[in-house]
Amino acid sequence: MISKLGYLVCMMKESSNAMSSPYTNKPEPFFRGHPHLVVVEEDDCVGLNVGYEALEWRYEAFADYLFEWLVEFTTSFSDLRKLNPTNCLRMIRRAANIVYSTDKYDRRGEFGELMLHAILRELFNTEPAVNKLFYKSASNDTVKGFDAVHVRKNSAGLIELWLGEVKFYSNIQKAIASVTTEIQDHLAAKKMREEFMCVGAHVDSDWEYASYVKQLLDRNTSLDDIFRVICIPVLLTYESAVVKNAQEVSERFLSELRIELKTIKGTFDEKNLCSSIKIQLILLPLKSKEVLVKTLDAKLKALQA
Repeated sequence: MISKLGYLVCMMKESSNAMSSPYTNKPEPFFRGHPHLVVVEEDDCVGLNVGYEALEWRYEAFADYLFEWLVEFTTSFSDLRKLNPTNCLRMIRRAANIVYSTDKYDRRGEFGELMLHAILRELFNTEPAVNKLFYKSASNDTVKGFDAVHVRKNSAGLIELWLGEVKFYSNIQKAIASVTTEIQDHLAAKKMREEFMCVGAHVDSDWEYASYVKQLLDRNTSLDDIFRVICIPVLLTYESAVVKNAQEVSERFLSELRIELKTIKGTFDEKNLCSSIKIQLILLPLKSKEVLVKTLDAKLKALQA
């Protein structure tokens, strides 16, 4: 299978579309662009910090950053190529309306998925293989399966398939328990095959890595071989005691936050999830999930109007 993967990579390079990819255009970095916002960075764990402004947690700045990714998050590769000054407003409105159109937004998962998308694109330089919200048949539908399906070229030049999960929660223990159950469910052979069939059917043929992903996920490729190039990024949010008790980014704050994040990582590691697949843990402490969701909803409603 290694030789087959190598063949697919070579074929992918040869058939790469000469046109520039819209995925080369990114918003200004939020986390990498500022000191002290990436608080913990290990091989399998990243801990993030939104920071403060005028003694308040940066709800507005973080929400603005996430919405800079909104069009890419909800739009197919082919349609992104058509984005221009004459249709940008229409595409922004479409992107906002496809997320949801309901006042019962407190338990919806789209904002968590948007966070995961933005963080993967900024910190790990992935590209989305499927923009799942683009295929919603109605605005308030929920899309099942992995919360993100991206690819990433690793340091050895191989293409990895990143199948993301996010738990946009206020309680970290509940987030860990929920994501553990969900990952175990997804990794069941039958469930994986169903997910791969759906992903393969929706990969945009104009995208550079389309042939590679479709052949990788082909039913004749062994799951054992596919697992060798899979990474599962897991984004967990939670309301942090350290974040709630601070008003600025100080050395004491950073020290206490690192301790909190590493303690959570220890709890997550104790779950002993599938050792044959790489898991990338991403921890995002919040001050108030409720306030953040209300901030995001207000901005979404403004764009829809």
